[in-house]
Amino acid sequence: MYLKRLEIKGFKSFADITEINFKPGINIIVGPNGCGKSNVVDAIRWVIGEGNIRHLRGQKSEDVIFNGTDDKKAQGMAHVEMLLDNSDQILPLDYNEITLARKVFRSGESEFYINKSRVRMKDISDLFTGTGLGKKGYSIIGQGELEQVLSGQALDRRLILEEASGTIKYRQQRDEVKRRLENTGNDLLRLGDIISEVRERKEELQYKAERARLYLQLNQECQELESEVLSSELSRGQQELNRKREDFLQRERETDLLSQELLGLEQWLVEEENRLKEQHRQLNNLQEQEYQVQTNLNSLQGELRLSAERLKNRHERIKQCRADEEKYSRMLDRLNQDLDTNRQDFMSQEENYRQRNEECQRLQKEIAGLEHELGTMGETFTRDKSRVFDISREESQLNNQLGEKEEHLKKLVERKDRLLIRHDELKIWLDKYHSEHEALQGQIEHYQAELSAYDTSLRKMNEQKGALLEKVQHLEEEYTHLNQEGIKIKNSLLSLQEMNQNLSGYSVAVKSLMKAAASGKLKGIMGIPGEIIDVPRGLELAIDIAAGRSLENIVTDSVEHAHQAIDYLKAHKLGRVTFLPLNILKVQTVPGAILQQLDKQRAVIGLASRVVSYDTRYTKAVEYLLGRVLIVEDLDTAIHIFKAINYPLRIVSLEGDLLNASGAVSGGTKVSLSYGNSPLLRRGEEKRLLKEQKDNEIRRTSKHNELLVIRGELESLEEKIKQINQLRLESQMTLEVKNKQLNEVAAAVAAAREEMESFKNEAGEQELQMEKLQVETSNMQAQLSQMNQESQKASSQLENLKDEMEMKQRDLDIRKERFASQREQLEMKSRELDNIRKSVLQLEQVQLSYQQSVQEAHQVQGRMESENQQEKERQQELEQKIAEEQINLSRWAQEIAGLKKDYQTCNQNINDLRQKLIPKKERMEELQRQSHNLELAIARLETEQSSLEMKWKEKFSDYIDETSEMLSPGKMREYRIRIEQLQAQLEDLGLVDPESIREYEEVQERFSFLSQQYDDMLQARNTLSTLLGETENLMLKHFTHFLQLANESFNQTFKEIFDGGEACLKVESGKERLEAGVDIEVKLPGKRTQLLNLLSGGERALTCIAFIFSLLRLKPAPFCLLDEIDASLDETNLTRFARFLKAMSTSIQFIIITHRQATIEIGENIYGITMPEKGISSVLTLNLLEAESLAG
Repeated sequence: MYLKRLEIKGFKSFADITEINFKPGINIIVGPNGCGKSNVVDAIRWVIGEGNIRHLRGQKSEDVIFNGTDDKKAQGMAHVEMLLDNSDQILPLDYNEITLARKVFRSGESEFYINKSRVRMKDISDLFTGTGLGKKGYSIIGQGELEQVLSGQALDRRLILEEASGTIKYRQQRDEVKRRLENTGNDLLRLGDIISEVRERKEELQYKAERARLYLQLNQECQELESEVLSSELSRGQQELNRKREDFLQRERETDLLSQELLGLEQWLVEEENRLKEQHRQLNNLQEQEYQVQTNLNSLQGELRLSAERLKNRHERIKQCRADEEKYSRMLDRLNQDLDTNRQDFMSQEENYRQRNEECQRLQKEIAGLEHELGTMGETFTRDKSRVFDISREESQLNNQLGEKEEHLKKLVERKDRLLIRHDELKIWLDKYHSEHEALQGQIEHYQAELSAYDTSLRKMNEQKGALLEKVQHLEEEYTHLNQEGIKIKNSLLSLQEMNQNLSGYSVAVKSLMKAAASGKLKGIMGIPGEIIDVPRGLELAIDIAAGRSLENIVTDSVEHAHQAIDYLKAHKLGRVTFLPLNILKVQTVPGAILQQLDKQRAVIGLASRVVSYDTRYTKAVEYLLGRVLIVEDLDTAIHIFKAINYPLRIVSLEGDLLNASGAVSGGTKVSLSYGNSPLLRRGEEKRLLKEQKDNEIRRTSKHNELLVIRGELESLEEKIKQINQLRLESQMTLEVKNKQLNEVAAAVAAAREEMESFKNEAGEQELQMEKLQVETSNMQAQLSQMNQESQKASSQLENLKDEMEMKQRDLDIRKERFASQREQLEMKSRELDNIRKSVLQLEQVQLSYQQSVQEAHQVQGRMESENQQEKERQQELEQKIAEEQINLSRWAQEIAGLKKDYQTCNQNINDLRQKLIPKKERMEELQRQSHNLELAIARLETEQSSLEMKWKEKFSDYIDETSEMLSPGKMREYRIRIEQLQAQLEDLGLVDPESIREYEEVQERFSFLSQQYDDMLQARNTLSTLLGETENLMLKHFTHFLQLANESFNQTFKEIFDGGEACLKVESGKERLEAGVDIEVKLPGKRTQLLNLLSGGERALTCIAFIFSLLRLKPAPFCLLDEIDASLDETNLTRFARFLKAMSTSIQFIIITHRQATIEIGENIYGITMPEKGISSVLTLNLLEAESLAG
């Protein structure tokens, strides 16, 4: 199986759909830091079920979703799909190809798929358990995780080994069984508590249900009587209500007549009041008009005064305008003189500027001519200079070629000398290696004989080891059996202790009193007979039958404390209990003569009080209960003793047949006692189990010690086998080295002979090359002399041209300086002209302003004179309007005086009408008050009737029986007395719960169901305990076998990587076997055994790599993913790592992220991770084999 394809979209930096097609062998992933290489590792981990987001370098699940960049928005989902080739059926699915997919959304929702089918994450995790790709797998090593394998907890290394061996699935099964066993135990405790509570609830509900039934019977009678009384009260109330309504209607009719009379008078009064209001309105209007006329008159007079003031102001303004006009005229004359002067100056300066500008143009033309000549000469100079450079370059190249030829000739001479020396050395070397070859053949024969001897010893020791392993297996099975028995005994004891703790088999009253005593609420309670006596095994049934319910009696130290307990029972309505107060308890013992007669009888066991054991404090209580109870073997014996001895004894047989002192006999089918209902049987069983538990512990210790001895012998034998294996391995490796050396010597001799033959051919070729080089060197020297003469001539011509160009350049610089000076003066004149021009413009603007001011003063003067004439005409109009308003004011005053007289007459009429209305309104108020009282009485009666009707509906039904006859007062009193009696009885009963009847039936049914469920759970717990023991044995056996193989593989791999040394895996001592971790001890070549933290970083890393590769060699994973684990290796260790990786790639697919060149070189497929766009990763693929074939 191998990984074929990985498709990523929206996962971390892979924003777009990215597909990576992997091949078998070594796949290398390269790229700069931060480009997203490790995100490929995270994607593979995530899709195969990694649940801890911190292992993926995140904080929450949405951190794996692409979060967007400046140019690309964030994704709402991350999706990774992985295609696996399962043609070898390593995964337990009947498919040749398996597709795994996982999605996560920003809402936190995740989806998992296997072959497009929706599954749980647990299904994917279980699929890879035991393949090396699980959560504790060893085939995916990320950045920084290499060091954790060595420096981490020893238990973590054990889990890696369990993942490799497949034992991890047994550990998961064991953890699941332990969890279920713990949950079952907890459930049993909770269920026991629930059953006790349900039992108490059942007894409590039985009492409540009886009270509820009585309550319902009394309540029904009470309701029937109340219905008749209530119906009679409703009829009587309805009659009274009808009479009140008739009186109310009579008052209403009288009120209507008086209301009509009052209405006529009030209408007349309203008309008079309206006329008065109209007169008042007219009077107000006239007064308002009078006020308006007076206001207009005042306004006109004020306006006349303002008009006179405005005329005065305009006269002043005309005088000021004349003064301004004269002032601006004088200023305008002076300004005209200044303006003429500035204009003449401007014309003079403008002529000077024109002359200077012509001089500048002449200089500019001269400069352009000189620059043209210099340009022509510069082109000529450049051509000549280029020609000189070309000659020099050719000369230099020829010199270089000549030097190279001479150097080559020199090297050929030196090479020829070295070949002669090497030829002589090879002849000497061949003679030496002939003797070495013969010595190696002798050593090889010696080591082959050693290997044969080692194989014989190992065969014998392995036979001894097999016998010891069979013995260990037999002892482990016996120990496991004893361990399972111990667990069963322990579980049974726990069940009995739970029953004892819950006082199983006792009544609710007894349990409640014992709980109250334990909590300190009650004092003086010493115990229950069933708990304070110990009964010999086999007598439990006889004692239980004879004592009966008296085993539930409670022993107290005094009668006072018994009284307090009885009060407690009454207060909480818990039932009845019999108490045995030791301070007043009277005991009648059996006379000694009777005891002597009993001793002589056959099949008599003895008095019950003497066969049981107890604390002497309870002697009175035990004698009271069992002092006159005789235990015999059978009923025949009991009858015989009853007839033979004339003394009142209760005789009980071992089968439970009871013969009372009165002669009454009880018996029949054998009574079956259980731990739940018999405290005596429960205590006896508990003692038996404690003894069995102690015996089991002794036998287990003995087996364990015996097992330790055999294991010690086995370890000693394994150590010897290990030493011989080590010696055999060393001999075998030495033999391989000698064979290799022998092959190397033979190959070296053949190579030397080939090299000598090659030297002869090469010497002849060098002679020919030397002659050819000498001819070429002579030709080059002649050519070089000719080129030197041409170069000198061209250089002389170039110097003359350069001098002429320098003279022209000096003339050009002088004229440029003069041109610049003239240009600067010209610019200054230009600025002066601009200033004069601006000054003239400013003066012209001021001139225009003064002219406008003179004109404006003249215009204002004419406008003021025109406005004065208009104002005079306005004054005449105002004087005329004032006279008209004074006439109007006199007329309004006369109209107001007449209207006030009519207003007073109307007001007197209104007062007369109001006097007539007063007595009629008083009568109306009296009628309304009487109506109101009747309304209140009617409302009260209606409320009472409504209340009675509502009471009827609440208690009986919506239908009110109006046909029933009213009860007489005597009958009503009789019914009320009976109702009070019934209510008193109901009150004595107190609050009852009618639902308790139904609840009692339900609780009874639930109690039966829970009891059955408790028994089922006890059986399930025993089954789980057995399964746990079997799982742990299988797990230990499987892991022990694999650890031995892993140790050998690790040691072998370590030696191959480090070219020697030793390494081993050891289980921690002093810990429980299944929880003991695994430690690593190494011995580097030439060093002592030392701790891992004393190794260098490279040695630690290479040791970890050896550990991982040893597991891969022993249990190859489908594919192996390594993220920069070679970063800390030096070049030597890196070469070892690459060599080992190449060797293992034939059976395992490797996906390696690296920056190291040596690792990259062994890759068959290279994948480049880049970031062409910031924050977004993409993949480039290169297959080296295809690339080489394309390149030819």
